[in-house]
Amino acid sequence: MGVKLLEEKGYFFETLAGTIGSGEAKIARFVTDELSPTLGGGMVKMEKCSFPWTVRYDEILYVTEGE
Repeated sequence: MGVKLLEEKGYFFETLAGTIGSGEAKIARFVTDELSPTLGGGMVKMEKCSFPWTVRYDEILYVTEGE
């Protein structure tokens, strides 16, 4: 497999259910089962919220702001 450029443009952001707080979280999945059955990756936009997150696969996180 070669290099894949991941950009926000062109991906669908779906709302993540179960957020805690007054805001919301949305996710766009860049790395799906079609690309890898063992790795997940995407972009999550969160504002004024948190949510419980448990995964059973490898995952890459890149936080640009917040904690």
